[in-house]
Amino acid sequence: PSPFSYEVLLEAGNGTIRLSNTSGLTAVGGNDGNSERIAFSGNLSAINAALGSLVFTPQAGFYGAASLNITVNDQGGPLDIGDPTYGEDTLAITVTQPAAQVTSVIATTGDGTYKVGDFATIAVTFDQAVTLDTTHGTPTLLLETGAIDRSAQYLSGSGDNTLFFLYTVQAGDSAADLDYASTTALALNGATLQNATGVDSLLTLPAPGSAQSLAGQFALVIDGVLPTATITVADTALSVGETTQVTITFSEAVTGFILNDLSAANGVLSNLTSSDGGKTWTATLTPVADTKAAANSITLDNTGITDLAGNAGAGTTASGNYAINTVRPSASIVVSDTALAVDGTSLVTITFSEAVTGLDNADLT
Repeated sequence: PSPFSYEVLLEAGNGTIRLSNTSGLTAVGGNDGNSERIAFSGNLSAINAALGSLVFTPQAGFYGAASLNITVNDQGGPLDIGDPTYGEDTLAITVTQPAAQVTSVIATTGDGTYKVGDFATIAVTFDQAVTLDTTHGTPTLLLETGAIDRSAQYLSGSGDNTLFFLYTVQAGDSAADLDYASTTALALNGATLQNATGVDSLLTLPAPGSAQSLAGQFALVIDGVLPTATITVADTALSVGETTQVTITFSEAVTGFILNDLSAANGVLSNLTSSDGGKTWTATLTPVADTKAAANSITLDNTGITDLAGNAGAGTTASGNYAINTVRPSASIVVSDTALAVDGTSLVTITFSEAVTGLDNADLT
């Protein structure tokens, strides 16, 4: 090792410096891990080992041009014994901003139940401002919405650290606790997303269900399933004086259901009630008088009812067939011999409008 000692001054611009190895150095000052200036002395071997352990840390939030200035005093060393010689050099450092990454996904529209036609605004937050160029495409956020996953469409946010997406509930969508489909659900679709220094952003989302995910922070229930119904008629062959129970069973509890939502061919419905909170309903069907019809059904207008989320039904629902015969049988009586003498008899013919049962002599006088 060189026996000569040198004085060294290190000065950082836009950052701090630290020496991990100070073995063999003397008069070390400022090496506290958070300093812009470090001064020390030592021979060339010790100095080179120390400089090899130098750590430069840029100022928090700083990106751009930084520097490290080195001043050396040989204290009259070997090249010019007796007269100190100073040398100085500056090392240019470029501090590049790291790629932006997603830190959180929330719903700005808040918790609650969302029905068909409702919208939710979803915010994807990055750790720094990002700029979005949609010249060649528009970002989407794929959501887990049941049988068909829906995409929330980019709304706004370029130039800030949060991008906003709009999701509109469509018929058939369903989610007990809405979340995005996967960590790769954010797609640029040809757009570019970069930070202030032009570095492409990282698109990986927090794991679905994790603390910083949409479902981990908010409770959005998606109910885009429309209520449906089935109608059964207990007695499908009604005659004079008979009534029957009609049961209307919905796929879920409904509200707003009234008799006017039902129509019964050749019949009248009454006594519409539910005993289970609105999912199963019963009514009484009474056939109209003096009617004979083999093909009849009850029709429900589904648009008149809504589920508890507020989804209105669609279309109509029909029951199975029922027959009605409330025409009372009529008869004509013909006496063959209308002038009978003592001990005379005559054939009497009774002709009904339809076949009958239960006729006996007691019915005739």
